[in-house]
Amino acid sequence: MMKKSCQLMLHLQTGCFRFSESMCPCCNSCYDTIEHFMLHCEALADVRRPLAIFGVGHSMSPLVSMWNTVVRYNMRGSVVKMLGTAQYGSKFSWSKKVKMIVGNSDLQSLRIMCSLYSSLKWYCESLTTTPTLCPTIWWKICQEFPMMKKSCQLMLHLQTGCFRFSESMCPCCNSCYDTIEHFMLHCEALADVRRPLAIFFNEMHLMSNDQKMRMSLGIQVSIDDIDTLVFISGIVTQMYTKRNSLIS
Repeated sequence: MMKKSCQLMLHLQTGCFRFSESMCPCCNSCYDTIEHFMLHCEALADVRRPLAIFGVGHSMSPLVSMWNTVVRYNMRGSVVKMLGTAQYGSKFSWSKKVKMIVGNSDLQSLRIMCSLYSSLKWYCESLTTTPTLCPTIWWKICQEFPMMKKSCQLMLHLQTGCFRFSESMCPCCNSCYDTIEHFMLHCEALADVRRPLAIFFNEMHLMSNDQKMRMSLGIQVSIDDIDTLVFISGIVTQMYTKRNSLIS
């Protein structure tokens, strides 16, 4: 049903629509070009007004930024349908829908950005377990239990890659490269402190290193399982304390 309109737009885009380039036959005030026809011809101003509202040729329109936001978050279909049917939802339902769409878009953008940096591997993993953009589990725990602030800060630094490992030989055992996986799972100098965590892994039937890392960093733990989170952060804090004592 849009065949004729599409043909016209294709002809305009590809230059098949020929303009005389002499004086415009409609307004007789400027040369007849595609730019004049699309943007400036005063004889067509009343028909062109809807385009002006959405910023075509008038970038200072107050609706331009609003429409750009609608397009950016892929809400054009919903807005056009709403305007076309004149059926407007309640302010609450519309606000909830916009919040969900914008949140999902920002979460996806953050996941893509984090996937570009190896140091953010485990933070990127944590983003795959949440349906919406929200603070990490350790931030939530710290807010609820302020006495766990130091442990939560350490866990947050480990999860987000803010804790820097040298990636040269481990300064504690000098037998492997100093990485977060080595510190959390393998360093023999910390084995005695880590033993309760290793026993916990066996009880949970966690076999792969990735599974153990997700559990160690609280990625696979529910926010409601406070006892497990306290247990994990306590063991990791003891490992961190011993690591510092061995280095110093």
